[in-house]
Amino acid sequence: MVELFKILFLHLIGGVLLVRIAYKLLVEDEQHNVAPAESTIGAIKTIIIADAAMGLDNVLGVAGAAHGEFLLVIIGLMISIPIVVWGSTLISKLMNKYPIIVYIGAAVLAFTAAKMITDDPSVKNFSRSSSFA
Repeated sequence: MVELFKILFLHLIGGVLLVRIAYKLLVEDEQHNVAPAESTIGAIKTIIIADAAMGLDNVLGVAGAAHGEFLLVIIGLMISIPIVVWGSTLISKLMNKYPIIVYIGAAVLAFTAAKMITDDPSVKNFSRSSSFA
């Protein structure tokens, strides 16, 4: 993932995705109405898509916060994956009891997203070539 972030526009796209996630944390209601799958295959597809989306969110957040440092990405994933897998119920209960946790998480995501967007080579090149005077 660290090597992929060297690709033009990838930081920008990842940052925009993180902004979207932070926004959804703040404005979406707590009810997530998901229609039941009509078949086992449909249920498996839903689980795979949800798992992939959550995994991508996690990797984007960690890779963005690591600023391209491979060791930090590895350490971040080693810490965050067990938290997501085993601690999600506890974290959910804590977020329900202390809603400030959601705001702090959204702020960290927004900060990471802003850093990713401004670190994208295309944004840096655009800001260098633009004249604001």
